[in-house]
Amino acid sequence: SGCFFGLDRRAMRVVALDLPGAGLSPVPKSGPLGIDESFSVFERFVREEVRRPAVVVGNSLGGAMAVRFAVRHPESVAALVLVAPAGA
Repeated sequence: SGCFFGLDRRAMRVVALDLPGAGLSPVPKSGPLGIDESFSVFERFVREEVRRPAVVVGNSLGGAMAVRFAVRHPESVAALVLVAPAGA
């Protein structure tokens, strides 16, 4: 998504996750991921790619995942931004 390009110009490091089977990522051979599997991918991504408290932005289903992450890992979240969250 191009919606994060403006943040790059403000000297922020922006990382975005494209879950397997969503966006441009192919569907895994085992089939689409469920919510818990998707959340595990999200947790691993933050742990490996971010490694410090971050502003976590969640849109749609990502909003529910962002809330879940903030509740489980408050030490990793500097701020939480929800954009049209689904299921949050």
